[in-house]
Amino acid sequence: MNIDNLLNVNLIPHAISLISAYAIAVFSLLYGKLTREKILLALICVTWTMISWAFISHNLITDFTLLLKTERYIHSVIVFVPVITLYLFQTICETHNRRILFLSVLTSIILSVFTHTNLYFYGFNAYPWGIVAKPGPVFHVFMVYAGILTLYTYHIFTEKIKKETNPVIILKIKYFFISFLLSALLSFFNFPSTMGINIYPLSAFIFIPLWILAYGIFQPKVKDINWFFLQNFNLLTIAFLFL
Repeated sequence: MNIDNLLNVNLIPHAISLISAYAIAVFSLLYGKLTREKILLALICVTWTMISWAFISHNLITDFTLLLKTERYIHSVIVFVPVITLYLFQTICETHNRRILFLSVLTSIILSVFTHTNLYFYGFNAYPWGIVAKPGPVFHVFMVYAGILTLYTYHIFTEKIKKETNPVIILKIKYFFISFLLSALLSFFNFPSTMGINIYPLSAFIFIPLWILAYGIFQPKVKDINWFFLQNFNLLTIAFLFL
């Protein structure tokens, strides 16, 4: 265990992501009436930022066997991100396809089992800024699965926008979809480093789509939501002063 490595400046975006995610999750669960949408938002905040715990563990754990086991446990949760995201989007759009949702849950459960084997991760790639797990074939299956649900989410978005007439709901859907696409783009830039290409994983900045998502959901309801985001912006500014 190496506590000194927590001072690594590369961990600052991950710390901001975690602080932002848990702040939004708590706010979502405690403010007003508890709804399915708010519970799912809290789950997304937790699951979207699980990758940040992986990078923090890379700087704390020196035993590679323990580190690989930790990485696998974290990804046993991450494989549920696509289905949780899909469920929230279906809830916002009031468009529920139970068959696809069931198949997605089943796929995530199967993938979660395989995360604890060498078929998912089997080692690490080392870079000047840190290390990244080497993917096995099941990890690539997860990437394909996530890509398919991304395309399906886009289909839901286009169909809902065509039919919806309420401008408040349309705006909320647009905020969510922008957030979703940005998170998918940031996650995509994790892939090169897993394949041995020296590119810093941009999922460290997952707090940006989380802010957009939370703003889109709460903005019509919360008068002081601008104060909440101002505090997060100030945190971000202070962090970058240390980079």
